[in-house]
Amino acid sequence: MLWFISLAAADIVLLSDDVKKSEMADLEQQCEDALSEEQDIDVRSSRYFMTGKGFKYRIVVEGIDSLDDAKEVQGFLDSVPMNFVIVVDGQEYSEEIFATTASVTKDDEPKTLVQQIKEVVPTATKEHKKKKNRMVPTSQDVLLHAIDAHKLVVGNWDQIQQEKFHYYRKRPEEGTLLYHRFYQSGEALRLDITIKKGDGMNSTTVLPDEGESWVSSDEKKVSRNAIRTRELLERFSSSNTLSIAYSIAKDMETNGSWDQLTEVEEVDDTWLLTGAEATTIKRVSFYQQSWLLATMVVEDVDGAMEYMFRDYRMVEGVGLLPHVIQIFDDDVLIEEIQIESLDVTNRLDKSLFESN
Repeated sequence: MLWFISLAAADIVLLSDDVKKSEMADLEQQCEDALSEEQDIDVRSSRYFMTGKGFKYRIVVEGIDSLDDAKEVQGFLDSVPMNFVIVVDGQEYSEEIFATTASVTKDDEPKTLVQQIKEVVPTATKEHKKKKNRMVPTSQDVLLHAIDAHKLVVGNWDQIQQEKFHYYRKRPEEGTLLYHRFYQSGEALRLDITIKKGDGMNSTTVLPDEGESWVSSDEKKVSRNAIRTRELLERFSSSNTLSIAYSIAKDMETNGSWDQLTEVEEVDDTWLLTGAEATTIKRVSFYQQSWLLATMVVEDVDGAMEYMFRDYRMVEGVGLLPHVIQIFDDDVLIEEIQIESLDVTNRLDKSLFESN
């Protein structure tokens, strides 16, 4: 019986099977029509990232207080051409589990039929019914708060002349996982690349303070042009890899594209900014609690790219920075960066930039 008590306080929703993006709005409306008499029930669309498959779109039904209510609502949706499962705190359960719950004790754990379901980015642009009482700020209010929040990142980053930057770069479409270790001390640069998954060879590229640069792999060591090597290595620095996080506060103050984002909507724990006249920056969202950047969609002649920023942590000497960055092209994850460490305060050993 105690298990039922714990479920009463759990988050209970109905989750549809995968739907096509083009059909999502119509199916969401069909669900709302089928549940029109259920005043406390909210219907929205959302997307989930599935490893190896990209984004999958689903319909979510919220506002359910008990398992009995969930089964009843599930019945109301029989007229909709989708299947819905009951999900409790991210876990999906079958009818078999419900049929045997009377025998479950507090020491028993219900069987999990699938891995925990993780919602990545809601695609709904309307408010959830449960959150209608929250006051929606203006776009200018959101941007002003975001500017202040991102100024926690050091303003004179270009003047910092030393760093040790370790991070992973994953490219799912290529099936590669690389581990980068970038070092800078004054004019000297070094990059170690370890192939964790995929084709290629481990390598070390060094540009010393003086003398020629060189690249070393498992097979050989060769000299390189110093100017071209510097251009290459600087691409792997933290200031380049985290360029959006470093520069966004200044960009919001000086780039007129932000003024085109005039509409604000609440999407889960973020404020989403859009605008009918938006051009380069199509939409952007900020976390409600911290005002830090959550997502950004940028469009140019090559199409639209979406950037997602998560796991903000304080880095000594720098400020708050995201430690997970994902880049999507047409909803397909093309690159993910996971930062292991960034140190700009401790002096590096000169031997890192010397020839072996």
